[in-house]
Amino acid sequence: MTFAPVLIREFREEARRPANRWVRVGVAALLATIFCVLISTGPQAGRASGDYVFPKLHALLFGAIWLVVPVMTADCISRERREGTLGLLFLTPLTPTGVVIGKSALQIIRALTLVLAAMPMLAGCFALGGVTWFDFGASLLINLTSLFLALSAGMLASALSREWPRALAAAIVFSGVGLFGLLASFVVPVYRGPSGALFRSSPFGAFSWALNYCSDANSDWSRMAAAATAAQLSSAMTGFAVRLLAAVAIFGFVLVVAGLAVRHAAQESPPSPFQLWLRKIFCEPLWLLRLFRALTRRKLDAAPLSWLQQRSWNARLTKWGWCLGLVVVETVLITFFSLHDFLGAQAVAGAALLFGISLSSAGSYRVERQNGVLELLLVTPMSEGELIRSRIWNVWLQFLPATAVFVFAVLAADSVLPNSFETAALLQYFGIIAATMPFVGLYFALRTKHFITAWVCTFGFSFALPLSISVVTSWSVQGLALPLFLSFMLSVVLLARAQGTLTARRFLLHTP
Repeated sequence: MTFAPVLIREFREEARRPANRWVRVGVAALLATIFCVLISTGPQAGRASGDYVFPKLHALLFGAIWLVVPVMTADCISRERREGTLGLLFLTPLTPTGVVIGKSALQIIRALTLVLAAMPMLAGCFALGGVTWFDFGASLLINLTSLFLALSAGMLASALSREWPRALAAAIVFSGVGLFGLLASFVVPVYRGPSGALFRSSPFGAFSWALNYCSDANSDWSRMAAAATAAQLSSAMTGFAVRLLAAVAIFGFVLVVAGLAVRHAAQESPPSPFQLWLRKIFCEPLWLLRLFRALTRRKLDAAPLSWLQQRSWNARLTKWGWCLGLVVVETVLITFFSLHDFLGAQAVAGAALLFGISLSSAGSYRVERQNGVLELLLVTPMSEGELIRSRIWNVWLQFLPATAVFVFAVLAADSVLPNSFETAALLQYFGIIAATMPFVGLYFALRTKHFITAWVCTFGFSFALPLSISVVTSWSVQGLALPLFLSFMLSVVLLARAQGTLTARRFLLHTP
């Protein structure tokens, strides 16, 4: 099996990207800043103990792995299929499994840099006191387990998909399944035990406990290390190690499946009759054809750019798929969970919806830039403002049905179980961020070449930064004023910069 040529090629390609150096410096600076902020805002400012800083750093790293790694890995193989270079690789002595292993080796190294960048900060908590070796070992094993599961989700999605949106959607779904499996591995032993009565009465509470335990959000590891015996700590550490070995085994199985998928996709074949039949049944309009064509023609005449971005069934499926998915989730929550758990789960639903908005915003005009359509749009009489307004309006319309379902669920839960503070804070934060995120995403989509960089910047500046400021300034309705104001001002500045970028592109196209 030969995979060294693929690995060397990937290393050279990554080394030629200037953005990677800026990303490394930015991540290191961000972690150092968060570390200093946590120290200065601890229970004893300037002398914060390690048991206060360590759980927050671990939770940040745990969430970053599940958010960044699947998105970072989702296009490693599908890009070769789109560009037609996958078949060229098979003209060499390389095997499909070798290609997958070479690609996965680079992704492992890239993902490990995320963990290694946080290790100095986590180790620095020892100097602050209050952190044991059990805390550090549990954090390392949990993060490595999450890393291999997230890598498995991204690699499998990339091997099974050719188009970038499908690969990204599949990576998100597979990563959700992986995270659910990881949490279930903690819930099931307790669920079957004598103390599982509470879990059986509230499944959402059980998985919330497992998520808090994996992220150490409530400093459970420190209390466990102080109260448990050496045998109990050894048993807990063994459980973490077994989960890591299981994640590595799953990753190996995914590599085998990905190798088979790549071998099957080496030669792109036309759709089979069964695929054509499925596409005709589920992807083409069957009823009210005259009304559909009239509405489409009217939309083409009124807003050609909006029609261009919503012309395919994939775009329409994305729009209504988010709405349907949120309706199903809300239905399951209201049917099987208590009303208090239902209201608490709305923050998770809102974060997932903002995650989708950030992906769509960071992909603004991405396909048009790749196939040259953006240059054609810039030589038309349409102004830069029309291009910007059309894209932002399209993102808003794409998530409008899902947003309406989310707001209705929050208000309905608040009417039955009044909690004006949580409802006001949640709706204010979600409304401002959802409204301003398309501006930030459009700017970074035009200024950066790679989607991952654009998405990380969009999600960080639009979601993570205001959330961090609100946590530091205490989570309250008044504490939300500063981060939301900064988010609004940032969106206005980046909107002007985006228009300037399009103007510069148009000037270059008209310069002889």
